[in-house]
Amino acid sequence: MPDSRDTFELSLLPGGCGKSAKNRSQNPRDPRAWIGVLFECCNVYARIHKTNDGTSYAGFCPRCNAKIRVGIGSGGTSQRIFRAS
Repeated sequence: MPDSRDTFELSLLPGGCGKSAKNRSQNPRDPRAWIGVLFECCNVYARIHKTNDGTSYAGFCPRCNAKIRVGIGSGGTSQRIFRAS
């Protein structure tokens, strides 16, 4: 099992762009915006959701519980899928 890390480096996955930054879950119980992250630490994909204050996306690797937070800023990207390494 990989060691727990405090930070990840994010990169874009080819072909993973979306048309809208307001990506919503198809599940009506979970209408929050999300981005997809491939966690290279355990080679698993997970969605991480926008925080309540709307300043970042936050989540964790579903296998090793490594935490990730991605800030939202001006001049961002419409990319919806990322790789965390």
